[in-house]
Amino acid sequence: MPVPAPAALGELLSLQLPPATLVDWRYDVVTAGKHLLCSSYVGAVDSGGYARVTGIVWGPVARFSNYGGDLGGVALGTTSEAIGDLSAGSNTLTLFSSLPSPAPATARLVPLAPATALGVGSSGSGSIAPCERRYYAFAAVAGQAYTVKVTAEFVGSVRVRKVPPNGDTTIRTDPPFSVNNVGGTPLALAAGVERVVTFTIPSDAAHGSGTYIVEVDADLDGAGSYSLSLASP
Repeated sequence: MPVPAPAALGELLSLQLPPATLVDWRYDVVTAGKHLLCSSYVGAVDSGGYARVTGIVWGPVARFSNYGGDLGGVALGTTSEAIGDLSAGSNTLTLFSSLPSPAPATARLVPLAPATALGVGSSGSGSIAPCERRYYAFAAVAGQAYTVKVTAEFVGSVRVRKVPPNGDTTIRTDPPFSVNNVGGTPLALAAGVERVVTFTIPSDAAHGSGTYIVEVDADLDGAGSYSLSLASP
C-alpha cells in the first residue's frame, strides 16, 4: 500500500481520481473533536441518485470490530458534507471512485469549532473559511418570542434548532426528516443582505425550553465574514 500523502486541515485537495483505486492522505490531528469533510466530483450518480465517489476518514485505531471509519459514507448527488468525531493523532482520508473513468474530484477536511454562547440582546461576528460552519448556543424558554438577524458576505444558510438529547450541536434537523427547526429554517443567506428569523419557542415534545443553536453556513466553498444578533421583545 502506498504511504498516504501528508495534508493540512483546511487544504483543498484536487485531483483526477482514477477508477477502482484508493487514494489516501494523512492528517495529523492535534485536537480531537468534530470535523467536517466536504467533497465533490464531476461524474454520474447511480440509479438511486447516490454518489459514486466516497470519502472516509479512518482514525489512528479501529474503535470496534467491523470498523468502517470515523467520518464519511455514502451521500446523495455529486457534492457531500459529512461530520464525525476524529481522534488526536494520525487520521487517514480515503477517496474511492466507482466511476468507469477518471473523475475530477475535490476534498477538504476542516475542524468545527464548538458553539459560542449567545445571550439574548447580544451579538456576535466572525468569519467562515471554505467548508466551515459556525454555531451559537442560547437558552430559550417555551412560549417566548425571539428574533435572530444574520448578515453575511457569502451565499449560504441559517438554521435555528433545539439541541438534541445527546448534546450534539452539529446535528441538522431539516424537514422532512425532523421538526426541531424553528423560524422556518433553513433559510437562504444572500451576500450583504440581512436575514431576519422570527419565531416563538413551541411547547411541544420536540421543542420546549432548553438550549438552541443558531448555525451559519456558507454554500459549497463559500467564505467570508458575518455578523448576527439575538433579541427577544
